[in-house]
Amino acid sequence: MKKIIAVFLTLLLLLGSLSISAFAETKTENDNYFKELFWQKYKDVIDPDHWGMEETLSYNEKYYHFSKITGQMDWALIFASSNMAMPWCIYGHFGEKVLRPDWEAIPFSFFYCVFDVEKQEFFSLEEAYNNRSQYEDFEEYVDDNIGERIGDADGDGNLSIVDATTIQKCLAKVKEFSREDEVEDRFYRLYGTPVYYITDFNLDSKRDIADATAIQKYLAGLPYDNRTIVRAELLDPYNVYSNNKVFAYASNGRTPYQYKFTIIGGVHAYSKYTGDYGDFKVDTSNPIPGQIELTTGYIDSNSVLLPTKSITYGDEFTLVVTAKDANGEESLPVEVPFKNVDNGEPPTEECTGIYE
Repeated sequence: MKKIIAVFLTLLLLLGSLSISAFAETKTENDNYFKELFWQKYKDVIDPDHWGMEETLSYNEKYYHFSKITGQMDWALIFASSNMAMPWCIYGHFGEKVLRPDWEAIPFSFFYCVFDVEKQEFFSLEEAYNNRSQYEDFEEYVDDNIGERIGDADGDGNLSIVDATTIQKCLAKVKEFSREDEVEDRFYRLYGTPVYYITDFNLDSKRDIADATAIQKYLAGLPYDNRTIVRAELLDPYNVYSNNKVFAYASNGRTPYQYKFTIIGGVHAYSKYTGDYGDFKVDTSNPIPGQIELTTGYIDSNSVLLPTKSITYGDEFTLVVTAKDANGEESLPVEVPFKNVDNGEPPTEECTGIYE
């Protein structure tokens, strides 16, 4: 009998361990384990006048994630803000969602941050999303729980055939698009790629019948045209001499997951990739002009440093940029032509400008 009870208890424990969800939904309002640590780190920003935590900090640990491998808590999502705020409208584009808080919060613009349990560090929502591959289930949690879903025309939080029908009715003037449907022209974008309308499901900057069709195809499990198109531009076109960095982003399609930068042309350089950026350095050891092709490969960064010093005056080269989305689909490549005119003098406007 004792053996039967022991086996039964073992089975109960096993089933209990298997039922632990990666999404922890059992927290209570008193579970704010990291509040004191947060306060000590950000109190000078949140409370410069030293009023005290309770008067100046709104704080709630919304969600705890437990590793599927170790069963230990590995990250937590926190909603936190001081009672001060920046009085302007902002938005961020996070995967399938748009986040539009009523104001820009302090210390984290979008109110949310992630606490990395192993590193004992807080990261903004933007930082965590940039490094989402490091946080198990993070992208899925954001998709399910934060912000407005792109394509949700009726505002019920879900994507359904009703949304496609609503878009069709608005286009036929049976209904009117809501003022809240407008995003890019009404809000200042702080993160992610442009979203012009919540109803712009295929992210081509327009709201038209193609969005309704794309929603219908998506709901039916069919492929739909939403391929990422990359743009690239100089980070600071007015100061290329000191900021020879090119910034890439998607003007259409899903959020890129990684970028690849390739130089084709006469500038001698070598490629270097360190912690958070791609870098092309001038190669002074082999200053013979010639055709080269160098690539960073796919990296997590969406910017790259260019070699501004020419080995020979007037070197021309092309920067080719491609991106991958989370599913591994490659974007169409974009070519950015450059003429490197730096031979010891400050560069001219030939180096500057925006290219597609």
